[in-house]
Amino acid sequence: MRRSDLWVGLAVFIVVQLVFAQAWRAGLIGDWSGLAQRIEQGRGAVDILNSFGFQANQQIRYAFLYLFFSVCKSDPLCWHLLFTSLHAINGYLFYRLLRLLFLGLNLSRPDLLLGAGVLLFLFNPYQSEPVVYKACFNWLLSSTFVFTGLIGFLRWQGGGRPASLWLMYGSFALGLFVMEQVVIFPLYVLVLYLGLPGRKPKYRLASILRVFAPLALLLGAYLILNQLTLGGWVGHYGEARHLRFDPALQWSTLLKYFSKIFGLTRYTAAQKGAHYQFFEAPIVQWVTLVLALVALLWSVVFWKRLPGLLRMGLLLLLLGGVALLPVSNLYFYHLLLVTNDRYSYVAAGFLLAGLVCLLGLLPVSVRWLPIAALLCAHMYLLWYTLGLWREQARIYYTLMESFPVQEERPIYLLNLPDNYLGIFLFQHTQAANGLADPLVYVLGKQPEASITEVINYNMVTPWDGVRVEQSADSTLNVRFNQHGNWWWRKGRGGTPYETDSYRWEPGEGSYRLHLRDAMPKDAVFLYVDSLQWRYAGWSPYFSAQD
Repeated sequence: MRRSDLWVGLAVFIVVQLVFAQAWRAGLIGDWSGLAQRIEQGRGAVDILNSFGFQANQQIRYAFLYLFFSVCKSDPLCWHLLFTSLHAINGYLFYRLLRLLFLGLNLSRPDLLLGAGVLLFLFNPYQSEPVVYKACFNWLLSSTFVFTGLIGFLRWQGGGRPASLWLMYGSFALGLFVMEQVVIFPLYVLVLYLGLPGRKPKYRLASILRVFAPLALLLGAYLILNQLTLGGWVGHYGEARHLRFDPALQWSTLLKYFSKIFGLTRYTAAQKGAHYQFFEAPIVQWVTLVLALVALLWSVVFWKRLPGLLRMGLLLLLLGGVALLPVSNLYFYHLLLVTNDRYSYVAAGFLLAGLVCLLGLLPVSVRWLPIAALLCAHMYLLWYTLGLWREQARIYYTLMESFPVQEERPIYLLNLPDNYLGIFLFQHTQAANGLADPLVYVLGKQPEASITEVINYNMVTPWDGVRVEQSADSTLNVRFNQHGNWWWRKGRGGTPYETDSYRWEPGEGSYRLHLRDAMPKDAVFLYVDSLQWRYAGWSPYFSAQD
């Protein structure tokens, strides 16, 4: 390793820490509580073998998480330093990867383009979720193995020792047991194998077998293991989701990601819904797909005649598309600001580095203006998003620390914030409760009473609140004090539902809660108003506490 590389690694680490420092307390939310529960209620290290009951073979992931829980518990600073350090490591590996790719370009100032590509990987605004949200460890660690494996392949292809291939094989094997998205690693290698010049005899059968036969064997063994232990070829969401093949749908999803990453459309809230729906039109899907295939065919035919920087840009764009393939048949979520941005953690790096290469084709006198503007826009939006994470953490801990855990009567929460300006707070999609788990696993406080969340809402300011009135017919009327809020339930808009104890009906900026006989007579009703828990107090169902 060159001494200059050490300085680059140190600089990347320091800058990452400085940029993400404001969000140090955020991220112990949502699925993190579920992870903590599985580990704390498990049998110890032996449960690493079955991924602590998770429906996937992710033993490497859970070995690290078990170690982290043993050391950090629920200390937000400890988790923050772990995640930012891993992001910095990935940034350094991405730098090494791009440097190997750029070796054959014969550029006069390759470090400037290389540096711009690395900075856009590290600090594009879509990296806030995978770095801050502490349930995203599998995305960070799997990316580490992907980058390391590709570095091993490029070193071998450029004339390195055979040991470099073993680095690739080992990284692929370990990455498979972090997250199933790593199964596409051989496709990354295939793109580089066909698209890059090298000193190895590429098209000899022995060379092809040497590279791809071990990868195929490892992938086959992994799939067979899944079939034997999980009852299907793929775990996590299962075969029905991961192996669904719908070219039009998947291409539409890729277009949405391209638009999101290149156009920063996540931050154009007024237009993003209609904008993404545009790509769902069949005529748009098929026309753009045909044009993309024609462009790909043209590139293949004239590949050796294209300028080196253009080839590199197209190659990186293709790698970005490959990185998105595993999530192309999953739901593209655009309602909130950061949700599922982790899906494009690696893809955004490749795509933005490819864009930098294409901008590098411009005359020297003008190329740096759009590149500098791109960097400034991304850094500004990342800083803005991290500021929202910081405020979200303040709201999150304020509400939990002031919650009356000593209350012994059944508690019904009349409004609980689902998210703050798009940054999720107490959102839950599967669990029955988004507050009780973090009370236990983040603060270490065990509520005395049962907690029922009636409905959630999107918080626009920390001072948001509601007013609560009771009708004579045991109906509760709850109305927002301000505009801009609406009801949420399990990560989606609130729709009518009922339980044995009540029936919930939405209204315009309000809702009605019809109480039934099964409602406990000693029930306590709490609501959030200006970051304070308030009791609604009427008889016979309400007990005044204010």
